[in-house]
Amino acid sequence: LLLEATGPDTELRYQYDRRGLTKTELVDGRAMNYSYDVLGRRTRRTTPTGHVTTYTYAADSTTRRLTSGAHRIDFTHDAAG
Repeated sequence: LLLEATGPDTELRYQYDRRGLTKTELVDGRAMNYSYDVLGRRTRRTTPTGHVTTYTYAADSTTRRLTSGAHRIDFTHDAAG
């Protein structure tokens, strides 16, 4: 599936996989790519320059960790989520 929007200054395209999840986001021909696990949770984002961000989840699907290059963010959640 492909969704496209074109304006006078930019072109934006989204490509989706069979599950309807964003596979690629193209802005003026520069691609941001996404990967997902079997539950449909985003696990990886790769920028046009090759920079990778990874996402890690707890068993209850809450975000546990976000890693981007040498930077890491750990998440904790209370009972409300």
